[in-house]
Amino acid sequence: MSAIIYALRDNGVPDCVKIGKDTRWPKRLEQARSHTPRGISVVATWSVPEASLGKAEKQAIAGLARRTQTPAKEWYDCDLEKAVESVTNNLGIQPNPTPTMTGLRSYDDWRSLPEEDKDHRKRLWVHVEDAPVPRIKVIPSVFYDTAYRYVFTYNPYPVFLVAAYQSPEDNRISRSNENARVWSTWQGLVRKLGSAVPSDSIGWLDQELSLDQLDAAIRSSGLVPYPLGAPKPRDAPPRDSSVAPIAYGALPPMERVRVWHSRIS
Repeated sequence: MSAIIYALRDNGVPDCVKIGKDTRWPKRLEQARSHTPRGISVVATWSVPEASLGKAEKQAIAGLARRTQTPAKEWYDCDLEKAVESVTNNLGIQPNPTPTMTGLRSYDDWRSLPEEDKDHRKRLWVHVEDAPVPRIKVIPSVFYDTAYRYVFTYNPYPVFLVAAYQSPEDNRISRSNENARVWSTWQGLVRKLGSAVPSDSIGWLDQELSLDQLDAAIRSSGLVPYPLGAPKPRDAPPRDSSVAPIAYGALPPMERVRVWHSRIS
């Protein structure tokens, strides 16, 4: 692991690159793979002293045009060859030999594993890309603040929260059974409706799937809609890491929410 300036590409969007820094490479690459349904590839990396990493990042992006189609930072409208040439010239060093990236762990920024849930209530969160061909991601998680606030940093398109579901039961003493239902529903959706998606793109579903089809599949499993505009419930964690907390009883921020269907209420 070392201090790295990296350039990544979304495998289905050839006209832009993501350029950033990482002091624990390939941690950023592990993180990035769950952000897009099309897969992420390494364009190039450059090794720099950790003490000057911030300065090197600013140098690296000089002259590149920021991509405006996404709220995520560090995306630039540029083809791959030009990006590598520009960063190399800006830094004055050659890129590293491109390694074969093996042994990366399976990682999802949003999902909570069953052993992490404690006594919090798991919900099935549904996000959709605002892309030419919209794609759906389903996330089984107790992380409430994350669902509303956390930007899909490694996706070159905006991604919106559009729906959520939960078990109809609300056992406040033990949530293990209701959380297990949400988890098993998610597993079934990914297995049946996400078979064409790269395995590292955790939770993303197949390209032709519509929200109406997904809604029917989720309801058939026994889950019911959760109202996205409701105040934060006390069955959620008081705060999540990496995002500003939403107070219990407060209305959630709706800037990244698009309620897609009148049935979701």
